[in-house]
Formats: sequence, C-alpha cells, structure tokens
Amino acid sequence: MKTYWFFPSNSNVYDAIGAFANLKIIDWGNKSNIQVSCGDVVYIISGGNVNAVIVKSKVIEAEINRDNLLKNDDRYRKNHKNEDVEKHIRLELLGFTDQEKLSLDNLKAHGLKKSPQGKQRINGSLLDYILLNDTDKDAFNDTEQGEKMSSIQLNQILYGPPGTGKTYNTVIKALEIIKPDIIQKFQVAEDKYEYYKIELLPVYRELEKSGQIEFVTFHQSYGYEEFVEGIKPDLDHEDLKYQFEDGVFKRTCDRANESNIIESKNNIIYHIKNNTLGLSATLEKINDKKFILKAGSTIRSIVTNSMKEHYKKLRDSILEQINPNVSIDADFYITNEDIDFSSLSSASSMVLGRHSNGNADWKLVNQIPEVEPTKNYVLIIDEINRGNISKIFGELITLIEKSKRAGNDEAISVRLPYSGEMFSVPKNLYIIGTMNTADRSIALMDTALRRRFEFVEMQPKPQLLSENVDGVNLKELLETINQRIEYLYDRDHTIGHAYFMGLTDFAGLCNVFANKIIPLLQEYFYDDWEKIRLVLADNQIEGKIKPVELAKKYQFIQANQTNATELFGESKNDSIETGKIIYTVNTSLKTQEINVQAFIKIYDIKTTLDEQHAEPIVNTETSQDQGS
Repeated sequence: MKTYWFFPSNSNVYDAIGAFANLKIIDWGNKSNIQVSCGDVVYIISGGNVNAVIVKSKVIEAEINRDNLLKNDDRYRKNHKNEDVEKHIRLELLGFTDQEKLSLDNLKAHGLKKSPQGKQRINGSLLDYILLNDTDKDAFNDTEQGEKMSSIQLNQILYGPPGTGKTYNTVIKALEIIKPDIIQKFQVAEDKYEYYKIELLPVYRELEKSGQIEFVTFHQSYGYEEFVEGIKPDLDHEDLKYQFEDGVFKRTCDRANESNIIESKNNIIYHIKNNTLGLSATLEKINDKKFILKAGSTIRSIVTNSMKEHYKKLRDSILEQINPNVSIDADFYITNEDIDFSSLSSASSMVLGRHSNGNADWKLVNQIPEVEPTKNYVLIIDEINRGNISKIFGELITLIEKSKRAGNDEAISVRLPYSGEMFSVPKNLYIIGTMNTADRSIALMDTALRRRFEFVEMQPKPQLLSENVDGVNLKELLETINQRIEYLYDRDHTIGHAYFMGLTDFAGLCNVFANKIIPLLQEYFYDDWEKIRLVLADNQIEGKIKPVELAKKYQFIQANQTNATELFGESKNDSIETGKIIYTVNTSLKTQEINVQAFIKIYDIKTTLDEQHAEPIVNTETSQDQGS
C-alpha cells in the first residue's frame, strides 16, 4: 500500500523546480531517517514566496548510501551542500502541480494544521483534496523555471504499460519539435482525438516522406550495421562487390547536418597543423564537396613516396596552372591565387607533398557560428528496450549527449569503422524512444542509455474514458482492473486506456474484452486462470447465485469440474487426478450475449447481481444445528 508524503523545500536554499525539470531523477536527503517504500508518492511543498505544493514525485529507491549518490543537482543548491547527510531517497518526477489549487492556504482549509517543517505523511480529507487537485502542469508562465520546462529534451523515452498512448504521443512530440504552431492549435482544440486524426497525422506523414521524421523499431537481431552503417553486397554486377550503406541514424544525422551548413552564411576556416616544415596554409570549407586553398598559402616543394599517384598528377597540373613563385630557400611554393579542392585530403596532400587523410592535418580556426537551424529532425525509436543498445549504438552512444554534439564546447567526432568518415551528432536531431514496461522492466535498461535519456512515464488515464457505455462505467471499470493487477503483479503490467478509447456500444466492449483484454491477462499471468478471475471479479459470483449454470452468465472465465472416471473409466494410474478444474472463456462474450452485469460486477459487485434470478444460499450444516 503506497503512502503519500510532504517533503518541505526552501526555495532560498534549493531550486526544486529547476532540479526536477532538468534532471527528472534526484536524490533527496533523509536526515530524519523516515521509513519510506518504493512506489510512495512525495509532494514537494515550498515555503517563502511560493507557499504551495510544486512537485509531485515517486520513490524509486528508498535507501541510498552517500557513496551511491547521483550527485547531479549541485548547481541547484544555493546555500548548502548535501554531503553531510548519510541516507537519501531517490525521487522521480511525476509532474508539476497547480500551485494555486495546492496553495498553503487551500491546504489549511482542507485539513493541514500547519506548514510542514519536516517530512510528514498525508492522509484523510487533506489527501482526498490533493488527489483531486494535483493536475500536472507541463510548464510555468513568466518564470525562469517555465523556460526550462518548455525546452524540449534532445533525448527522451516514453515508457509505460501497453495502451497508454506512447506511440500516439510520439506524433505529438515530433510535431512539437518541428511544427510547434500546429501543436498549439491542438492543445486548445475541443475534440483533440478528432483534431489528431484530421490535422496532425497528415502533417506527420508528409514530414516522414520528406525525411524530417524517421521511424525505426528495435528488435533482438537489430544491429550497428542497420542503425549506423555497414557493408552490403552489390548484386547488380556479375562480379561480387561490396559497398558501404548508411543506416537510418547516420542518414538522419547527415540530413540534419546539411540543413545546418546550408543555412550558415559563414564558412569554416582551417589552418595546416604541421609547423615544423615552416608551412602556412589556410583552407576555407564551402560545403562537404568544396574546399578553397587561399592565395598566399605555402606548398611543400618536394614529394614523398607515400603520395598517391593521382594526387601527384593533380599537384603537377595545379602547379603548372598557377605558376607559383619560388621562395628564397626553395623549400616551398607560395600560391598566388585561390585553388579549389573537392576534399580535405586532396588539399592537405597538395600542401604537404605526401599522403594525408585530411582530418588529422588541419586545425579548425573558426566554427560554424551559432545559428538556429531552420529545420529540426526527429528519429523515433519504437520498442527501444528490445534491442541490444551496446551493439546498436556502439561507440556513438556518447555522441548523443547534448554537450557532446557538434558545435558545443565538448563536441566529439569519431571515425566510423566501415567508411572511415568522421562523424558527429548534430544539435538539431531529436531522439524519441518508446518502451513497453510490460515487455521488460525499466530496471534492466542499459545504464549508458538511462544516463543519456530523459524518461517520461505514461500511465493509464481512466479519466479520459466514458462513464456510460450501455450502462457500463468504463472509467471505474479500468481503475478497478488496474488496482487488482497492481496488487497481484505490478504497476508496469496494468492496462492502458487506449484499449477502450472510442467505444460507444456494448458490442464493441465485448470485442475488446474477447480479443484484447483477456488474451493480455493470459499473457501477464501465464494462464493462471484463478488470478485472471480475481481481476475480473468472477470469483465473487461463486456461491452467491444458484443454480451454478445461472451464475456462469456473469463470469468471463468459467470453471468446470471434470471427472476423470467419466473421461477415462476406471484406472490404476495414480498420476491421473480424479477431479480437475477446466477453465473456459464464456462463449457468449464473442456473440455479445453475455449479461451486461458481468462487466458492472467488476467494479460494483454489491449492486449488480440480478436478484430476481438469484436463489438464497442455504448453509445446510448451520440449518441442521439450529433445527436440533
């Protein structure tokens, strides 16, 4: 059973909003050593000018030693450090609250006796009020914290049980990155689902066609060669040949990089690195296929044996055309005009008079200026947890960090193993992953991946469902089912609201249960039919309605006693059970002839039994005792 807590925070000492907004997971000192459990909900309440609940979070680790701290939030501590606290609690952001509704004044009006000075439990009418009004906010207006929240994370993973809208939200998030104006209209639309289908999806499909959005699904056999680059046989030729082929990640990065180069008005300038020869050369990069060696650059007069033959011929041709002046010591030539080259390597081979791969021999003088790219690109990775992350990303996992991307102070480039090209990840590429927690626990995710992604939890939202579909309250139905699943299994295997979205009649509800809900429960509980019956409240019918056959019309999963003797006759085989229960799905479910109260009894057993057909159950043993 989860417990709800207040944790006080002094805004003059610690920026809790900023910490949670940017880090999502932080370690909170537990100096008083209170006993919390994983899954407990913690509301951060701030005093000072705020005087309200500001953050809703959950406990994901209850006891963390000082040696195992994340130590990621020091910049949000204004006047103190937290190293002196021995025990900590790890909290994960659930959302930002409505500060007006959960102001200190409103809390006091609903049961709070005084401002919390330390960690304290929340219960009673106060808890009821908070749960009713803890609506999450996506952003704050007119504050520095609001600006932080409104910034979109470069790498994020949407995780949660099946049917919670993860794929649905990848469309919204991708368009928020590329077409923010259309998302603003979506947010104020009366019928969001209709607007999503009619307005958002067509735009999303067009962006897919243009290459601004790429969608890929990870699986167990997916690898680096498909994702980044690999070697593929060329079957169009008689002789077997192999060629390099870019993967979806590299293709998307290249397109994003191209958009940055095109929009930049200033070109990149390089200087030759080798100063021991007395060389001085300046190279201007126009684009990936055009480099200009500027007039006044020096060229080594001799040529080494390592220089490739076609570069020697190119060198001789160029020197003949430009008619360079010879320096006093005759060790190098001086160019008297600009010379065009198609690559860094051809330019450096010309200058140095030897073989060169280009990148190692030039020093970057000025970077592409900071310009906001006109195009953002999005790579959506579905089922990201099903792939072998180390195998798929390889050495590039570091490059997706914000600080390591091209153009930043800590930018990193690596040489790809197949093509030999230098590669970096652009700043205008966003990566959105989805993860089904019912498929694999988040705890088993690759640590390297977890550190580089922001995790956004997607939980079932019963409040989105209808309260009356032919007499059935879908909201209460889903809430009750998920409460039972969480008790019998865990919250990662609950059922999402998407299964029930758009249902308008009883026939549709029957189809969903027959073809989706019951098969999903079978998978969750490994055909443990008794647990499935507990979830669907079929067990609560037992013994309450007679005859038994009449009771079965209220049950989704029917339990039938089978006599072994009737099946096999008399047997001396001791391994054969004399009696066994056989479970079957109610056949009337698929024909939509099942009693509607079978659904209602899931969440309201007391008021839904058909009393006119029910016969009172007589305890014969008790009756005999009373008669005697």
